[in-house]
Amino acid sequence: MLCHPPSRRYDIAQRSGYFAAIVCMLLASSACSKKADPRDAVRAVIKACEDHANAGRPGQIGSYVDDDYEDVQGRNKNVVMRLVERHTKRHSKRFVHARPLKITVEDDKAQAAVIVALAGQRIGPKDDLLKVSADLMKLQIDLRRGDDGWLVTAAQWKRPSPLDVL
Repeated sequence: MLCHPPSRRYDIAQRSGYFAAIVCMLLASSACSKKADPRDAVRAVIKACEDHANAGRPGQIGSYVDDDYEDVQGRNKNVVMRLVERHTKRHSKRFVHARPLKITVEDDKAQAAVIVALAGQRIGPKDDLLKVSADLMKLQIDLRRGDDGWLVTAAQWKRPSPLDVL
């Protein structure tokens, strides 16, 4: 039985596979060595609330609201969650799009300014909010880091300025 040396094509493919595996290991190890940016966790909370609202699960948003929530109007978590559920039931064909403008984190507290668009159709992340037919609001939220992640402790709505939307 003759033993043929591997073809050149096979040899290149094998080396390419080894090279790809090494690159993947290096990327994985460097990703693990970097400390996670807490602003990404705040963005994840905002995105999760957006997803729950769009899926018709407003009650799930409550898991991201602190039990001690109180806003400038004096509303607590129960009142705010009733408002969110009532609005979602009344406007079931509306989509929510949240676009964070600025997120600051200091120790276990965070603040986020978010443009929220309420529209009759989905809005993509690259869509120009000035050109879509939507109700726009600016949401200023305060959060604290709890045992289970970031929780909203207060929120304030207002109309955005044109500069906020650009």
